[in-house]
Amino acid sequence: MEQVASFKEATTIDSDKRVNLIYGLNGTGKTTISDFLYGSTNPRYNHCRIVATTQSKILVYNRAFINDHFFVADGLKGIFTLSKENKRAEERILEAQATIRAIMGNRGDTEAKKQDLMAAVAQQAKDAVDEVWKIKQDFSGGDRVLEYCLDGLKGDKSKLYSHVASIERPKAEPSRSASDIKEDVEILSADGAAVQKLLPALDLSVAEVEEAKVLAKVIEGSKDNDLAALITRLENADWVRVGMSFLSESSDDGSESCPFCQEKTITTAFRKKLREYFDEVYEEDLQRIRELQRRYNMLIAEVPNVEVYANHPLIGPSKALIEERHRNLLTVLKSNANSIQSKLAQPSIPIALVESSAAMTGLNTLIMAVNEEIQGHNDRLQNRDNALVVLKNEFWQIMRWKYDPVISRHERDKAATTEKVQTLEREIKHFNDALKFENDKIVSAQKDTVNTQMAVDAINGALIDLGMNEFRIVRLTDTHYRIERPNQADDVFRTLSEGEKMIISFLYFCELCTGKSSPDEADVDRIAVIDDPISSLSHVFVFNVGQMIKSRFFSSRQITQVFVLTHSLYFFYELAEKDSVKRRDNQRLFRLTKPSSGSSIQVMKYEEVRNDYDAYWSIINDPTTHQAVIANCMRNIVEYFFGFIRHEGLKNVFQSPELQAPRFQTFYRYINRESHSDGQNITDLKEFDYDIFREGLLLVFQKSGYPEHFAAMSKL
Repeated sequence: MEQVASFKEATTIDSDKRVNLIYGLNGTGKTTISDFLYGSTNPRYNHCRIVATTQSKILVYNRAFINDHFFVADGLKGIFTLSKENKRAEERILEAQATIRAIMGNRGDTEAKKQDLMAAVAQQAKDAVDEVWKIKQDFSGGDRVLEYCLDGLKGDKSKLYSHVASIERPKAEPSRSASDIKEDVEILSADGAAVQKLLPALDLSVAEVEEAKVLAKVIEGSKDNDLAALITRLENADWVRVGMSFLSESSDDGSESCPFCQEKTITTAFRKKLREYFDEVYEEDLQRIRELQRRYNMLIAEVPNVEVYANHPLIGPSKALIEERHRNLLTVLKSNANSIQSKLAQPSIPIALVESSAAMTGLNTLIMAVNEEIQGHNDRLQNRDNALVVLKNEFWQIMRWKYDPVISRHERDKAATTEKVQTLEREIKHFNDALKFENDKIVSAQKDTVNTQMAVDAINGALIDLGMNEFRIVRLTDTHYRIERPNQADDVFRTLSEGEKMIISFLYFCELCTGKSSPDEADVDRIAVIDDPISSLSHVFVFNVGQMIKSRFFSSRQITQVFVLTHSLYFFYELAEKDSVKRRDNQRLFRLTKPSSGSSIQVMKYEEVRNDYDAYWSIINDPTTHQAVIANCMRNIVEYFFGFIRHEGLKNVFQSPELQAPRFQTFYRYINRESHSDGQNITDLKEFDYDIFREGLLLVFQKSGYPEHFAAMSKL
């Protein structure tokens, strides 16, 4: 019971015992429970539910039952029972019923297995859904860069799981990560995002320089010169050439010092022979080398500074490798430039330059790869919306791959469980077919043997036993009864006293619980719910009704389980089994209370059963009990106690100056039995103060001369 009437929070009646007794004062929620069991489909009970271990028919006796069967209907519906004359039919029915019980037991076991499997697959599904839900936890909130990918999926775990599971698994692991997608989205979404320039590739014509034959040539002077033999023998042509640069163009013979020995030995003839040695061919070779050097240095100057690459906003993870390859290329080029410079210094020594094409190709390959990324960015930026859609699809491909183990495992478990469940469902269908077959046998046996007269006779016999001879049940047709008095046949039920109405309606309910409402009705487990059957009875009939409940319900083979709700501790005690072993095996006792938090149901020990008077004291001693219940119980205490001792001076007590004080006026108005009729119930208090009511009740006992009784009862 939950969120209906006085049941604010969930509370449960849970019992596998045959007999269940529920005690609760008026206003604690007994009627709400019986009304729910009588009409559980009413929308007001949306938060309440019934969980039964077997298929059962619940029959409820309460005010709603009386209204539906005795006020609204033109005549009471017939109750069909087996005719005593057809014993063979009864035997066939009993045999079928025994078979049905066995089948239902087997079906119950199979359904339990099915439920266990369904619970297991539900838990597996929950685990899988919870695991995939990490996508939402990881990518929503925070910087929210990728949150747009989860639009429409952030509020429902199952919907997110279904979305991921519906994506076809990629054939290979995606080459990019969610972080890569995030970077692309950040760039596209950044304020001022713009088209980026491509990185400059290198196209240096270095091959004709690096492969020039003159660099590998031994460059020497004229062989026809008189000095050629000496210079060749000394292998110092480059040294001589350098020294010659220190000689003047002309000077008097013997007047210029030699740059080698520093003696004045240089003559015009010697100077001429030196110049003739380094002839035009020699100079032409040197000039070619100088031109190669000039061109090579120009090519080196065409190589962009490394910052051009390293500082590009889209360089990404390629930055370090580009810097390395750029450095390697410059190292090769500068080394070759130094080699050319050394060739000019020593023309006679051949050199071979390192080919820079491999280093340049390695750098260009990386530049091209980065340029593809840049071009992709530019294309996406020019068509931003489509680009975000593409990135979103790529994001989900990555997620599908990442969570494939979770999805695949769940799909395997689900398939295996589904197969097992289908097998069990086929077994259940087999049991249902068998049940239908047995029920059809019962219906067939009943058709010629059931009648309503037995129920009529049983009800009228019980009325006579109870001393009620003024009215009786008569049979109108095979399917309807009505109540008649002597000389009065119409609308008799409305003329009955409340006690008579209760008795006749309860006798009808008893027959209904053990009979059938139609000849074709199949047998199922029956649960009887009886709500306060003695509320309008005199004490003469309370014992009779108690004995009737024990014999017709507690001991009946046709009733699987019975629940009795009552406000009377006396009646509750009458129904409770006195033998502790039998009570333990067959009965469960409950207490229904209504503290400020709402009505609540607790299991009750037999030792807690007290008489009504003690119960009233235990209720008012609990300040959390509903204020109307406390006030009503205080009034009942005054009426019970002072009515028993016949204290004639009670009226004078209420007229005492202490109880006439303004602070006790609310207490006086509700508790003084002279201020309202005895039948009035307190249901709504606007000015209730527990401490003032408690103090007022103490004053009543003090002024009456019974303070010790108040002190003793306050300990209950």
